[in-house]
Amino acid sequence: MRQQLKFRGFSNETKSWHYGHGWFEIDYTDEYLKEKGINQQAMLYTEGYPVECELSSIGQYTGLNDASDEEVYEGDILLDTFLDDCYEVVWDDYGMFLYCKKGGNEGIDRYEFEEQVSMFVVYDNIHNLV
Repeated sequence: MRQQLKFRGFSNETKSWHYGHGWFEIDYTDEYLKEKGINQQAMLYTEGYPVECELSSIGQYTGLNDASDEEVYEGDILLDTFLDDCYEVVWDDYGMFLYCKKGGNEGIDRYEFEEQVSMFVVYDNIHNLV
C-alpha cells in the first residue's frame, strides 16, 4: 500500500508548526515581500484549512520514525544517542534516498538509519523557528 505524502511547515502568523498533505509556492512579488518584511511563502494544505508558511521551512515526512516514535522530516536534526553525534536529514539529488549528513559529506543512508533507528532521536530542526 502506498503511503500518503505528508509535509510540515512553520507559520509566522501562528508561530507554530503545521502538518498537511500538499503545498504550493505563493507567487508574491519581491516588492510585496520587501514591503511586508517576509520571506518567500508557501500555502500548506492541512486537514482543516490552508496555512501560509515559510517556504524554506517546508519539509517532507521521510516515512521513518525515531526511537521515540516521532516522525522524521526533512530538515530535522537527529541525535545519535550512542555516539553523541548529530545528523541533518536531507534528500539526495535524486530524491530517492535519505541522508543524515554529519558535517561535510559524512553520513548514513536511509537503510542504515532504519537498521539503527533505536539510537536516533529528533533533537531539533535546521529552521529552529519556534
